[in-house]
Amino acid sequence: MFIGIKELGRHDLRFREEFQPGMVDFRSAEFRQVGSLRIEASAEIDGNEILLVGHLRGDFGVACSRCLAEVKHTVERVFDLHYRPLAGIEPGDEMKVGAAELDVGFYRGDGFFLADALAEQISLEMPVKPLCGEECPGLCSGCGANLNLGSCRCSEQHADPRWANLAGWKAGKAKSS
Repeated sequence: MFIGIKELGRHDLRFREEFQPGMVDFRSAEFRQVGSLRIEASAEIDGNEILLVGHLRGDFGVACSRCLAEVKHTVERVFDLHYRPLAGIEPGDEMKVGAAELDVGFYRGDGFFLADALAEQISLEMPVKPLCGEECPGLCSGCGANLNLGSCRCSEQHADPRWANLAGWKAGKAKSS
């Protein structure tokens, strides 16, 4: 759906949309949509600024940052977005941005696609370090086995070679005590 300045000049938009997996390009390999994404929103124009207000909800799959297992993450977000035209701002121009302008987005031409605004809002809601559980032991550093499924087949403890000098120091401290 295109949200355009010309159409908003005639009347405000109110809509409910449902996007199935694959309909929105999130430009991310970090997560994927696993269920429908529902949005209820309205758009209106204020001068040359487009105001987009609404609510979205959808289910996504993200990889646990320790064991790489897929974890379901539900995104539910209320948004109040302001978009200004990019015209008049040259690439490379320096601008002073005040606190009130930190939440302002920009559009090029006559408007923007709703899917692009949704992709941005969902990306902002994704956890930085998702976990399948607080106690997730992750993967074995030696063989890569998922330690959630049981112990690995490694015959010895795989120590990080960068700590070898400290391991020798610790053994020396224990003997001197």
